[in-house]
Amino acid sequence: KFGVWSNGYYMSANCSSNNCVVFEREKMLLGQSAQMVRMNFPTSVRYFFRSFSPSYAEGETAPAPNAPFYYFHPQDNSWGGVSNDHIKVIKCEVDWTTTSNSSVVVSQEIPAAAFNSSFTASWDDITQPGTTQKIDAVPSIFMYKTQYRRFTTHNTAMMCMSVDVDNTNRAGIRWYELRENNDGVWYIHQESTYSPDNTNSRWMGSIAMDRFGHIGMAYSFAGPNDYAGLRFTGRFKDDPLNQMTVNEQIAIEGSGAQTNSNRFGDYAQMTMDPADDKTFWFTGEYLGNSGAVKTRIFSFTAWQLLGQEEKEVTLPSFNAYQPHHGVITMEWKDVSDSQLELTIFDLNGRIVISDKVNGQDNSKSYNSSDFSTGIYLVKLSGENTNVSKKIYLN
Repeated sequence: KFGVWSNGYYMSANCSSNNCVVFEREKMLLGQSAQMVRMNFPTSVRYFFRSFSPSYAEGETAPAPNAPFYYFHPQDNSWGGVSNDHIKVIKCEVDWTTTSNSSVVVSQEIPAAAFNSSFTASWDDITQPGTTQKIDAVPSIFMYKTQYRRFTTHNTAMMCMSVDVDNTNRAGIRWYELRENNDGVWYIHQESTYSPDNTNSRWMGSIAMDRFGHIGMAYSFAGPNDYAGLRFTGRFKDDPLNQMTVNEQIAIEGSGAQTNSNRFGDYAQMTMDPADDKTFWFTGEYLGNSGAVKTRIFSFTAWQLLGQEEKEVTLPSFNAYQPHHGVITMEWKDVSDSQLELTIFDLNGRIVISDKVNGQDNSKSYNSSDFSTGIYLVKLSGENTNVSKKIYLN
């Protein structure tokens, strides 16, 4: 699994050693010779799979330069050596100047409400219609990906996993919103298991939060009378905690059973559209005729979940370029906000320029003669605007 951070690309691998790996992002983006740090995850973390879930930063504000990176992994008291259900928080810090100073340690154990992530030892778990062949629930690990998002007062980490909801191998989605109040201490803000009926299984989930705090979650769905398809749900920012309040929505129905193997999917992905940071995009597996393996990509927004008709809007256009040495110019049009915030970040997430601009001006130029050569991120934001552009300054 991969995570994107300000100072590196972080990876976890399901192998016995060197299973925590970090790549030097800044030099990779510049096409330069980049370093790689390899470490071993702490042996105090119990596991079935060693590919612990890395944070994946999304949203308008990047993690602070050289901020600690976090992996997350569930701990089930049905596993040997685990006394209570909890979440292990694994902190990783990388020193690119002296890589031997880098470290990966357990920083927290967060108690969680009871869950059961143990299905069958043979991985024959999920019931399908018309066959005795079961499907692997891929339990005992947080699914891809753990979304990290920064807000003014706190940071969030969204994650989910497959659990056995009634000890009969019927799967539900256990989901969490963790928060950290800019002090390095994570806690569970809300948690719940999504299983709105007593018959069907939901597994292989992925979850994310949009720029407003609304949450979307999608997953595979199957049962005694339903082939493996894809469905989704969600909740709004101010809804009662610990609830997915949106009625389950069907993305695609399955139309056949898988009869030759229990191996299914392994991963799915929910991610936010960078153009507006409010559209959820999900990629997942479902089964077609005769159990043919299919992939479906679909999107939805919180407005669609609410059932309100979206007004047709013209998306703003935005460009950033270097007309000549020492000058950087931004141009935009079709922006509805009268007041905008224009921000330029370097690759470490540091703010180089922050300025208030008039939305009707349609352009703005700055002196960039003191900027270092490299890649910068330019963002234009407002109440109804969130656009960005990467630019290479020479």
